[in-house]
Amino acid sequence: MMKNFKVVLNLSGKSVTDTVQQARFYVTKTNDNPAVLASCVSSAAKMTAAADDVDAALLLAADKGKNATAVVRDKESVLVDAMYLHAANVQDAAKGDPAIVHLAGMELKKTSIRTKAEFKIMQGANHGTVSLNVKARKKTMYKWQYCLDPNTNTWIEANTTSKSKTVIAGLTQALYWFRVIFIDDDGEHAETPVSFAVN
Repeated sequence: MMKNFKVVLNLSGKSVTDTVQQARFYVTKTNDNPAVLASCVSSAAKMTAAADDVDAALLLAADKGKNATAVVRDKESVLVDAMYLHAANVQDAAKGDPAIVHLAGMELKKTSIRTKAEFKIMQGANHGTVSLNVKARKKTMYKWQYCLDPNTNTWIEANTTSKSKTVIAGLTQALYWFRVIFIDDDGEHAETPVSFAVN
């Protein structure tokens, strides 16, 4: 499952008729997959209505000149807005699953590339204290956790901070595992745990 993606339409450079065709394709894909795209039926209906309006305007524009062409552009703008609304609904319906986006006939792109956390642990000034530090990220909160055995998945939450560093005290002398969970607009992302012998 790839959480960090955005549904894209790729409308740049398309003719009006190509845009209408693409919108109708999205409608068909939505109607073909009602179980997983139920929340997108309403926006698909709006796309159908807008596409019908564009087709009607194109028929009138064939022999009516510049004013009619301007009407076509206005109707196309309404259709594009409806398509973007539908794309947002598909992204919500997908809940981080790219397969659902593909069922809707849409494309996606990754919105960010995760870099190595550069997680650092140092012995604190006092016994049973450690200082944790990770490379800062924009618009991110940090949830700090530790445990004695990462395989048991019994993580203890030390604290949550808005800064990319923290101090954990009150630990006994032992080998601990530490990790940070980044919390941002895309949800929570746990980094690989790191072991450290606390004195």
